Amino acid sequence: MIVAKSAGDAERRRIEYIFDKRADTSGIEKPDGIIRFVRDGDVGELVQELLSRVSGEVLVYRVTPADLKIEKGTKEIEMAIKGSMEVVEGFVNYLMAKVRAVLTHEMEIPRVKEYSVHSRKGLADIQVGMREEGEGEKTQLSIKIEAYEPALSFLYDAIREQLEVYKKGVEGR
Repeated sequence: MIVAKSAGDAERRRIEYIFDKRADTSGIEKPDGIIRFVRDGDVGELVQELLSRVSGEVLVYRVTPADLKIEKGTKEIEMAIKGSMEVVEGFVNYLMAKVRAVLTHEMEIPRVKEYSVHSRKGLADIQVGMREEGEGEKTQLSIKIEAYEPALSFLYDAIREQLEVYKKGVEGR
């Protein structure tokens, strides 16, 4: 049994879609009836009372929590890019908008921006740090992406590819 709690109607629909998409191949079915977890008390008495008062079927299952060790992954991109921090930050802002990232927190010193991303591949948190090197000749960029797969690899690859294209363009290669 999988219990997926949603934060709203849109998220509930996403959960339903995921279950429906895998129903044929994974043997997923949505049970009929009213379902409740009973953690304490005499289940026998409760079942007896239900059987005496309803004409439908009453089924009882023992469910134990599964201890799955699924953890968010983290990938980092470190890159020095030619140009002032303002110019590089402008491109990073464009890039975050392109992956539909929403700014959730921002610090001026040190220059750090935190984003939340909701892509087709899943949810992710992105932290972008920047510091200028020299007299504004280069900007050291540090991007940390935290998510479950496949969102982690999808966003990492998309962001890294765009940064490498931008870096080649400003360095004239």
